[in-house]
Amino acid sequence: MEIKKDEANILKIIYVGYGKLDIFTIFKRAKIPLSKLNTLVKKLETKDYVYIDEYSINITKKAIEWINTREAKEILSNDKNWKMIPNDFLSNKIKINDFYIPNYNAFK
Repeated sequence: MEIKKDEANILKIIYVGYGKLDIFTIFKRAKIPLSKLNTLVKKLETKDYVYIDEYSINITKKAIEWINTREAKEILSNDKNWKMIPNDFLSNKIKINDFYIPNYNAFK
C-alpha cells in the first residue's frame, strides 16, 4: 500500500514520540487541521499502521518496519534533488579580477 507524505509525517511524529501519542500532541506537532488529521489517522488505522487506544494513538510493528525502509526515508527526507548541480556543469570559481569570455556558440 502506498503511503502519502502527510501520512508518513504522522507516522514519524508518533514514532519519535516513543510509539504512543495523544491526538492533540500529534495535532500540535503536525501543524495540519484537526479534521484532516482525523481522516489521516483513520486511513492509517485501516492500513494497520496505527491502532487507537482510549486516549492515545499507537504505532504498530508494520509501521515501524515501513519507517525503516528506503521508501520512507525518501518520502520523509528534506533533500531537494532538483537543486543538485551535475558535475558536468561545475567549473572553477572565477576570481574577482579575472577575465571571463562567454561561449557564444552555446547560446545559438
